[in-house]
Amino acid sequence: MMDIRFQEESMIMTMKIYLYTIMHDTYESTLVKNGEFSFEGNFDHPFPVSFATGRISATDRNSFIENGQIQVKLKKEVKTRGKDIEYDWIIVEQLSGSKSDQVFQNYLDFKD
Repeated sequence: MMDIRFQEESMIMTMKIYLYTIMHDTYESTLVKNGEFSFEGNFDHPFPVSFATGRISATDRNSFIENGQIQVKLKKEVKTRGKDIEYDWIIVEQLSGSKSDQVFQNYLDFKD
C-alpha cells in the first residue's frame, strides 16, 4: 500500500494537484485542502511520477514512488515564457520514504 502525503505552502487552497504516473501514462488527481493533499494506491514495483496542476505546468524533476509512507513537500512558482505563456513551475523541495527515489537522486548527484 502506498500512502503519499503532501504539504504545500504556495498553492491555492481549492486547486487540484495531479500525480502523473509516467510508466502507466495515467493521471490521478486530488484537491488541496489547507495546503495538504494525499494519494493512496497499491503498486507492484517503484515507478517514476511527476506532479502537475490543472494549468500548463512543469516540474523541476521526476520522482520515484513505491508502496510505503512517502512524504513530499512541493512549492509552486508562476513563471512566464515569452510574453504570453504563463505556467506553474512545481518544485519538489523534499521527498522522503521512497528508497527508489533516493537511489535515483544519488545517481543524479554522482552523474553530475
